[in-house]
Amino acid sequence: MNKFNSSLLTHLVTFTVFISSLFFISTRYFFFLMEQKAVLSGIPQNHVYFIYITDLKADMNIIFLFTLVLSVLLSLPFASRIKHKFQLV
Repeated sequence: MNKFNSSLLTHLVTFTVFISSLFFISTRYFFFLMEQKAVLSGIPQNHVYFIYITDLKADMNIIFLFTLVLSVLLSLPFASRIKHKFQLV
């Protein structure tokens, strides 16, 4: 694998991880805001609402991990195809 090919794959995977991380961070911030609004409205910390939010965060972690792995795996054939297009020119 030459330098261009490894660079292309590295950039594509890095970009995919970066975009997925942005979505993960924004979702975490959303849940943080929901928890803060609940605390400010006077809902006690042991309320079922907070258990629900914690369960949702755990579910979202699994979803983000799955989509990150899937995105990286799907981007590799795309990078390979682009790599071959550049080699033909």
